[in-house]
Amino acid sequence: MVRRRDREPTPEEAIEIAREDNLPFWHDSPPLFAAYREKTGGAKIFPIDPEFTQKRFLMVLLDPYSTSGIAGLSDAIEFDRRFGDQGLPLLLIMKLSFAFQKATGYLENLAQKSRWTFPVCYDSDGAIFEAFGVKELPHAVVMDKGAVIAKETGPLWAQKMEPFLHRYLREADPGLALPIFFAPNRSEYADAGAISFGSRFPAGPEVQFTGEWKIEEEFRSTRDPKASIQFSAPAPGLSVIARSMDSAFLPAELVVDLNGMPPRDVRIEKDVERDESGNARIKLDQPRFLKALNAEGDAVARITLRFPHAHRVPVGIYGVRFHKKVPGLKAQLQAAPASPAKI
Repeated sequence: MVRRRDREPTPEEAIEIAREDNLPFWHDSPPLFAAYREKTGGAKIFPIDPEFTQKRFLMVLLDPYSTSGIAGLSDAIEFDRRFGDQGLPLLLIMKLSFAFQKATGYLENLAQKSRWTFPVCYDSDGAIFEAFGVKELPHAVVMDKGAVIAKETGPLWAQKMEPFLHRYLREADPGLALPIFFAPNRSEYADAGAISFGSRFPAGPEVQFTGEWKIEEEFRSTRDPKASIQFSAPAPGLSVIARSMDSAFLPAELVVDLNGMPPRDVRIEKDVERDESGNARIKLDQPRFLKALNAEGDAVARITLRFPHAHRVPVGIYGVRFHKKVPGLKAQLQAAPASPAKI
């Protein structure tokens, strides 16, 4: 629509403007709502589609470039399978952390590649997370006609919320057949820190860079095979966000050392391959979140990232993420029984 500059828009025009502005950040759904920041501080949700105030949703907010986000996404997909056909469809809200996430077709390609069958929205400026009071991720809320009626946060949100969902759905249909409670066959991990390597959030003096680097706002890149990055890990789990700098994303590579040596007696994650010398190598193509190491225990390790083939294919690295193991749901409930917080 044409925006008039000689007057304030009518309420109808304001809704249409908000719909147009938010359309690029929604997949498989028209924009259902927008978040705006008030001049007095804080953020609020503004419905822009009647469906948002007429239906129920399980809304899960997460950062897809974090350990908690990867697990939280898996749990959200499982809950959509369990409860989507029971009148509680999933609405996934993802943090937008990097410029490449805004690229034309990125969200559509991600959804198609992942075979998502539910609406997805990017929080383009953090206002949605702020409006929902997000303090810990993942952050899950049950929405009923535009109102939050329950919420859970953290890596165990799904297991904690499911008993409430069973009660909630059976209020309308006492005989509703529902699956047994969710029990994922994995250890649970919480985010435990991050270091960014771009100029927007400069790394502190505890991070040491050697060799030649080109610094961009969100990442730094190198063609120097002798370049390296060293830092201490505050938690046993390590992931990296990195990419090949080749225009066609020809594979690049980084090598992870632990305390000055190839990592031994630690769990190598799925994105890492060991070569004949025991080196832990990670192949890079498009920008991705890559799980590297899980050393377990409480010892602080010194991590070195090396790029021995950067002269062939240059490497770009956005940052690193750390994670730590958390007690299981049974142990947490024994320590402090919990249920979803009703609003």
